[in-house]
Amino acid sequence: MAYACALAARAAAGLQSPDDWEAPEMIGESAEPAAVELAAAGSLAGGIAAFDIPGHGGISAAGKDLVGGVSQMNAGALEDALGRMNAACDQEVPERPPEEHTSAEGRVVYACALAEFVREERGDAGTWGGIGEEPALHEAGSVGALLGGLNGHVMPEAPAVSTEGAAVVRSVTVLDADGVDASLDAVISACQAR
Repeated sequence: MAYACALAARAAAGLQSPDDWEAPEMIGESAEPAAVELAAAGSLAGGIAAFDIPGHGGISAAGKDLVGGVSQMNAGALEDALGRMNAACDQEVPERPPEEHTSAEGRVVYACALAEFVREERGDAGTWGGIGEEPALHEAGSVGALLGGLNGHVMPEAPAVSTEGAAVVRSVTVLDADGVDASLDAVISACQAR
């Protein structure tokens, strides 16, 4: 949860003025870094799979709204959700990783480690529970979101890894267990090839 909170804080720092919220690019190759950070923070908070992180209800609720705001390209909803998430993070998760860990390269490193964790610790996706009840779904989806997959964005810092991350998001959102396993394995291979 600390990483999600750090990403939310980084996004907030990049969206300071009313002009920043006017019409941020949220989807596609021109997606702004803050939009990718918002999608990843929301996903890590459980938003991609409607999962409530135990002990972090405020963060999880805001995370769902962040994911919804990005997918609907609704800057007003995002601004509100980000404010709520940062307030909840201040209450629930005071310790955060250093800012450099949330850079684009830091997100790639974190996504690679998370992909390995999910495959090693959570087993095959076919054995997982459903939306809202399974932490592995939001963890897997978060791998893709960290890599720009929820925004339809390929990260220039790691295009091969990022492209595979988009496949993870697609597989999670349609509950394709075989696709989740294959795309996580592809992310891990692309990470190892870097």
